This record gives sequence, structure tokens and C-alpha cells, in this order.
Amino acid sequence: MPLFRTPAKRFSQSEQARNASGRREASAAAPLIPRDPHDKTPPIGAIAGDGFRCMLVHRCQGTQAMIYIVTSENRDLFRQDLFQMHRHRRAVFVDRLRWQLPATGLGEIDAYDRRDTIYLIARARPDEPIQASARLLPTDRPHLMGDLFAHACSSPPPCGRSIWEASRFCPAPELSRRARLRSLGEILCGILETCLLFGTEQIVFTANSALLPLTLHCGWQASVLGPTLPDGDDQITAVQVQVHFDGLLALRRRFGIHAPIARYLLPQHARAA
Repeated sequence: MPLFRTPAKRFSQSEQARNASGRREASAAAPLIPRDPHDKTPPIGAIAGDGFRCMLVHRCQGTQAMIYIVTSENRDLFRQDLFQMHRHRRAVFVDRLRWQLPATGLGEIDAYDRRDTIYLIARARPDEPIQASARLLPTDRPHLMGDLFAHACSSPPPCGRSIWEASRFCPAPELSRRARLRSLGEILCGILETCLLFGTEQIVFTANSALLPLTLHCGWQASVLGPTLPDGDDQITAVQVQVHFDGLLALRRRFGIHAPIARYLLPQHARAA
């Protein structure tokens, strides 16, 4: 159930060269690297106010998943999860859906899997396999909508440090349709909680035809940025979401999530545990 779409097309020679370069960079460095000294993203501890600290250490109860926020600051703690995430992305997007994406034996990795990429990893419990994942990119740097989907926006695509792009929502390949929908709701809540934590004001993404109605009417403040366009055998629409706490509360009600779901594990806390 892919929400954040990638174009179903063949790559030009320039795109192939860029993706090949991105794969080499990703394989050698991102996302399995320690924090880059040139990374401008502030450490979580520097931006998490008291109102959000409880959100980040809350342990979810029952069947509700935990959404782990993975940045360059704590990436070493999630090396195996990120390997599994890339394998899931290959199994879902390349092997099952036949999207024209760069892939290696390690999984699906593209030029947007970088040092500054933030990943969301959903797990039912800390010791269980991941159920779903997604990634977030700041739009003041190269991102999918600016590079490949600008034509889906009636005006220049929104971009800036306070605007993030969501992409690559990927459920585990073995999940049932019902479990995929539940994971989608959890990931959406995790995205809003993460954006509220970082002070992000807007989210942009492209939605396919199956999930466009849900993304527009799930409770958050969403609007389309341009017309719906054909994309292979499907259609895509560029969407913009305003980040507000009221929207997060509405999302939680829509998906039956009764408590904060995002969690950030600092390296020193892991060592202490």
C-alpha cells in the first residue's frame, strides 16, 4: 500500500548516473553512518521542549506500534533495522509493484537516502521485526517533489527548512491489508509528532489514487498542490499538509491511537539500558 509515490518511468541517462552516484554514496555512508559534522539538523536534545519529552519516552501499550525516530544522531543504534527497511522497500516497490527504481542486493536505496534523511521505523515491540517505515527529507535540499514531481504542482513546489517531504512509506511485505492500513495510520501520526518536535510547519508528498481520499480526509489539514496526473497505470496528486497539534489529535482519533506514538532513543540512554 504505497502512499508516497515514485514515478513509474524509465530513467534517463542523467538520472541513471545520478542514481548510481546516490547508490554508491548510500552504500558507503548513508543511512548507516554516525552523525555527520556538517549536518545542520540540531540534536533532538536541543529542540525537544518539556511538552515533547514525555512523548519521546512514552512506551506504547497493547497492539499499538512504537515509531522510532532515526536521525544521524542515533543511526548506529538502528543499523539492522535500516538494512531490513531497505530490503522491505525492494520487496514491495521493485519486486512486487515493479516500480522502475534503483536497487541492489542490499535493497532499494536511492540518492535521497542521505546523511540528513530522517527515518521512521514502526515496531510492535522493541525486540520484534519492523512493521513499516517512512522517510522525511528537508525540502531546502534535493528531494523528490522538487526534482521529479514539480510538474504535479500548479505553482513552484513549496520548499524551505520548515517544509519536509514524506516519502517511501513501506509496510513489511508479509503484512495483511488490514495490518497495512493500521501501520499507515501509525506512520502518519509518527510523521506529525516528529514534525511538531522539529518545528516543521508543512509536509509535502505525492499520493496515488487509492490513498488520495484518505490523505485528504483523515483529520489533518491537507490540500492538493495541483491536478491529478497519470503515472503509468496509476495516478498521482501532490499534497501539502499543515502541521498543527489539532491535526495530530484528529489523526489519532481517526486511527484509534490513544497516546503518543513516536519515540527517540538517545545513544547514551541505550548504553545505560
